[in-house]
Amino acid sequence: MVSLQFAGALVAILACGVGTYTDIKKGVIPNWLTLPTLVLGLIMGFVANSWMGFGMALLSAFATAMVPLILFYMSAMGGGDVKLFAAIGALLGIDLSLQVLMASFMVGALWGIGLWSVRGEIKQRIRVASHKLLPQRLTRIRSETTALSQTYIKFGPAILAGCILTMGLQVVDVVRYGG
Repeated sequence: MVSLQFAGALVAILACGVGTYTDIKKGVIPNWLTLPTLVLGLIMGFVANSWMGFGMALLSAFATAMVPLILFYMSAMGGGDVKLFAAIGALLGIDLSLQVLMASFMVGALWGIGLWSVRGEIKQRIRVASHKLLPQRLTRIRSETTALSQTYIKFGPAILAGCILTMGLQVVDVVRYGG
């Protein structure tokens, strides 16, 4: 029999895969994917441990979505990404979902740096960042900052990669230490 935790991991990876596809193709992670997945995670929490499990799934969804929600309000992340992280939180629990969150941000950061490297923007980005940190006020630097800050990446693939990496490390732990 498949455990609820394993089923939650499979659903999370599947949801991330579909979210990645729609993010790449249409530029959105749709509500028809994220909201039912979130509800499923809450139901699975209830089935696993009654109202306590439901509450833990809800708390995990909220905790996992906090940083992405702040980034959403700063116009640095899409709403579908936030809802997908909330669904992952409800499905996986707070420990694993926060690991997925951190792994996703690391993958996204590496992807962004690679993109800047391919575009030849690394030196400009370092220069602009150093001028932001130092108390200098140069108009030219400000205009470069505005132009460079308009780089957008699809974050769905980073979320999928973070989910797969986290689940893969869980499998390694189970095999190595016996679960």
